[in-house]
Amino acid sequence: MARAPLPEGPDSRVPSRVPSGAPDQAGTDLYRVAAPIYDLCTALWSGGAIWRSRRCQIEAMQPGESVLYAGGGTGRAAVEAARRGMRVTLADRSPAMLAKAQARALRAGVEIEWLQTDLWDYQPEVRFDHVCANHFFNVYGEADMQRMRARLMGWLVPGGSLHIADFRPLVGGRLARMAQRVHHAIPLAGCSAFTRNALHPIYDHDRWGEQQPGRLQVQDHRMWWIGPGWYRTWRLETESRTPAQPT
Repeated sequence: MARAPLPEGPDSRVPSRVPSGAPDQAGTDLYRVAAPIYDLCTALWSGGAIWRSRRCQIEAMQPGESVLYAGGGTGRAAVEAARRGMRVTLADRSPAMLAKAQARALRAGVEIEWLQTDLWDYQPEVRFDHVCANHFFNVYGEADMQRMRARLMGWLVPGGSLHIADFRPLVGGRLARMAQRVHHAIPLAGCSAFTRNALHPIYDHDRWGEQQPGRLQVQDHRMWWIGPGWYRTWRLETESRTPAQPT
């Protein structure tokens, strides 16, 4: 699918509060501490499940298709998508995260379009075949998360896909659900201390996805391959507006 221009119209770009990760009054990048250790911390905390939840998205993409990584961070998934032939754009507000992603792309010898921007302010000129939000919605409180999720959906071509990699909604008995809440709360609290990320329960993208037109697919990922499946990938493929051909 080729990129399509975006129509003019209203959007929901204004968040209800100062966005998480915003520079402080001195203009300091609040992710400067997280950037050097992000990949290692996520790998150890999830037993590799976070990376697998992102890597599997690329299997649904075709070479030449356009992909936006929203809050793409250190760029591991973006670089892998570019290596496989996708036309990749990575948007992130953190200079430290972007610098790490750019160094990774340079080592891999791939080309990526880089955008240092707040996605509340960003307005793409064209739509994308795929938009990936990988543990990106966690930075927002629920009301802002819902607005941003709808905003990203509006940047897709008809028939395009929104991919979300994040914590799986609660499953199991009382003790299992308690353990899952703790597993989610610890990194969320740590990020909040450094980057002003919102504190919130695990978001249920299942319920939202089932209410959307299109086709929803989910895939769960186990910690250390044999542990609990507390990470999930969602793919919402939007409806194509191409008229049916006469028979």
